[in-house]
Amino acid sequence: MIIIRKTECSAALSWIFPSILLFLLLSLEDRITIFGVSLSNIWKLCFLGLCFLIMLCFASRPVAAWRFFGVLLVITYPFGIATGLSKISLDAMAVLITLPLVPYIFRLRGGMSIASAGPITLGLAFFVIYTSPLFMTGILSPVIVNEGSAANLMSRYGGEGSVLVSFFKHPSIAGKVFALCTAIITFFWLYRRRGSLISELFFVIAILLGFYCTYLTFVRTAWFMLIIILSIGAFSSVREFGLRHWVSLGLFLMIVTFLIISEPAFVNRILGQKLGATQELDAVAYSSGRLLIWLNIYDAMKASGLGGWIFGLGAAGYFDAVGNFYAHNMFVQIFAFSGIVGTLIVTAFFIALIRYVFKTKADSRYKRFVLSVIFAYVFAALVSHGLEFWGAVLLAGLLVELQHQHQRFLKKEQVH
Repeated sequence: MIIIRKTECSAALSWIFPSILLFLLLSLEDRITIFGVSLSNIWKLCFLGLCFLIMLCFASRPVAAWRFFGVLLVITYPFGIATGLSKISLDAMAVLITLPLVPYIFRLRGGMSIASAGPITLGLAFFVIYTSPLFMTGILSPVIVNEGSAANLMSRYGGEGSVLVSFFKHPSIAGKVFALCTAIITFFWLYRRRGSLISELFFVIAILLGFYCTYLTFVRTAWFMLIIILSIGAFSSVREFGLRHWVSLGLFLMIVTFLIISEPAFVNRILGQKLGATQELDAVAYSSGRLLIWLNIYDAMKASGLGGWIFGLGAAGYFDAVGNFYAHNMFVQIFAFSGIVGTLIVTAFFIALIRYVFKTKADSRYKRFVLSVIFAYVFAALVSHGLEFWGAVLLAGLLVELQHQHQRFLKKEQVH
């Protein structure tokens, strides 16, 4: 049977107190500073530190290859940033270390807590989606990084209003998190047992709201992620289609068709056509300037000699080449900082992660879904900064649920 167990939906819907605590934390994390350091950085550092300690104390031997390469990748960063630290390099290190470390938090209460990964991941997805109306209606105002850029993002493509940021400080982060949460809720709904009318409506409303939230972020990467996850992880096998499949597929197609027909700004955003810009669709315009950054990095690498190609430019060389900007490509960013060494490690990380899923003995539909999320992660890494912190947390929860299914499968084999 697929991952939804009897108590899973009720567990996801009954965590009122933890949801309130999480809501307060996310609402206040960037509004409170302690000795000049935001609460956001403090609690994430403590959380990841706890995961690291648990890994040291309880990690199984041997350590999964994808976790090993994930940690090794972060270790290589200090060599690339030896010539200077920055917010960019520190953020990149934090995001890269999140996915390998977070699964260990489920070891805090022993092996049995692994069974809670599915409900926690689903509950977190519901939390993200159902708190978004507080920001849509103006009850809460988000803390936005580069507020000027976010404020006129929609108007630059002919739209009206402001983009949705929610708790995530930037529309790019919010869009990818909303897309991932919407895909998770959709998958859980497709393969759960039939529930009451209220619980069915709870899922369907969350899915519709998730699509709407994704649109309001005005992030095209999020829509491509949704297409990858749903087409591979949910709708790839017509033989498995039931009523819920047809309903969810119909809703998705109707929403996308409606946006294409009635929202020119949506089409302009997908095509990268800003108001007042040339109508010619070239690579630079479509890439929103990414191509220029990548070309500057390439020129800097050529000028750096063999050492730059192998070990990277370091922080100083990177900033001289492109200024204080992200590369909007995780592979290029790592290549610029850590050279071929870092690029080989991040490639090994993704290969090991995909291989880990294939080797796991679990429900084939769930394995396909997790693989689709990883493929979406790779796509996001190619055109942006990857999944960011919260996206990595959600993927970590899915991987722990996969591990739980694997353990149950082995126990059944031992019984028989």
